[in-house]
Amino acid sequence: MEVAGYMYCGLDLVEALKRRYGIVKELKWRVLKRMGVGEEVYVEIVRRYPTYYVAVHIGEEDLEQAFLRLVKGVKTDLYVVDEGLVDVGKFARVVAKPSHKVPGIQLADVVADRAAERLWPNRASRNI
Repeated sequence: MEVAGYMYCGLDLVEALKRRYGIVKELKWRVLKRMGVGEEVYVEIVRRYPTYYVAVHIGEEDLEQAFLRLVKGVKTDLYVVDEGLVDVGKFARVVAKPSHKVPGIQLADVVADRAAERLWPNRASRNI
C-alpha cells in the first residue's frame, strides 16, 4: 500500500460514523460516550480493523519506549502517529500528521481513549 493509502485508511468508516451521529469535527471517545454510542462505535471499529495498543500513564514509562514496544509488536510498512506524541526522527518508517487530517488516527483515538478509561478510570492518561 502506498503512503497516501495509509493516510486515508478508515476514511469510509469515519465519514459514515460522523454522518450517522451528526458529528462535524473529529471523532472523539468522550463525544461518542456522551451521546451514548461509544461502546457501539468501539465494537464497530475493532470488528473491522485489527486493533493493537499500548496505553501509557505518563511518569510510569517513557512514551517513546512504549511506542517502540508497539512498533516491535506490530509490523507494517509505515506508522502514522498523531503530531507531538513522539520524535519521529528517532524511528524508521514513522510519520506524524494531525489527527483531524488522518481518519485512522481518529479511529485509533477512540480505541485508545476507551482503553485508557478502562485501565485508569480516575487518572488522566496519554495513549498511542
